Amino acid sequence: MLEKTITLSVDQLKCFDELRLLLQDCPLLVIRHDNEFLYKFLCLMDWDVVKTFHRIIAFYKFRKDNPKYFLFGPISLLEKMIRTNAKYLLDTPDRYGRWVYVIKVARYVEASNVYEIAQLDDLWFSAIIDHPDTIKNGVSVLIDAKDVPLRLVSWVTPKHSRVMSQKSEIAPLQITYHIVNSSKAMNLGVKLVFPLLSAEAKKTIHFHYTDWDSLHQWIGKEVLPVEYGGNVTQIDYEKLREKIYKNEDKILENMTYGFVDPQPENWDNRCS
Repeated sequence: MLEKTITLSVDQLKCFDELRLLLQDCPLLVIRHDNEFLYKFLCLMDWDVVKTFHRIIAFYKFRKDNPKYFLFGPISLLEKMIRTNAKYLLDTPDRYGRWVYVIKVARYVEASNVYEIAQLDDLWFSAIIDHPDTIKNGVSVLIDAKDVPLRLVSWVTPKHSRVMSQKSEIAPLQITYHIVNSSKAMNLGVKLVFPLLSAEAKKTIHFHYTDWDSLHQWIGKEVLPVEYGGNVTQIDYEKLREKIYKNEDKILENMTYGFVDPQPENWDNRCS
């Protein structure tokens, strides 16, 4: 029970009930209505019930409209990409209470398509999305731009860039991005993508390149590999991947949530 691990006020408990009433008016949206599930959404929206309701609706509508950017199938479909270590979560949250998600962009060349890259995020974030540190402090995404091949720039289309930006903004967690190292391809990609981002999205992106002192103001060096000026000399990728495999049931369950009718005109107006 959530109430056994986190102290909730009377007003907060009322928020759960009020949110459930709103969700009950959306019979075509199939999600859990228990406190544990709704807690992260309410925290994200500062316990504003109406805003939380609209955020939940927006998230699941976005997922319905852009299914290729989410994994709807067994984890084995992404096994090859998982083992490239193109994306991975570090072992523990840092001193600021944030999980650190590392992205090695150059390894995207192993992907069959851009959708696999987007789907990897769902696997890793599912492992921590309900963790108290994640809900309270969010996630730091470290994007390593070193040695990115120019051929990957062809994947940076306006549509893909907008969808990925929207996916980040609508996700039920706080995300900040930290760009380290550099490459000609990454610089070109940034020039193409940045004008397409919303003002709010731009505020979440920080460029550090090889200024590790700057990076460490945001991400504790005690959890970072030495290549980013951190203290960790060796990474056990097999151990890190257990975060995914141990959460397979939860990941598969999350795939079942959403709008059950694919036709938007059939959705209740209050869920629009």
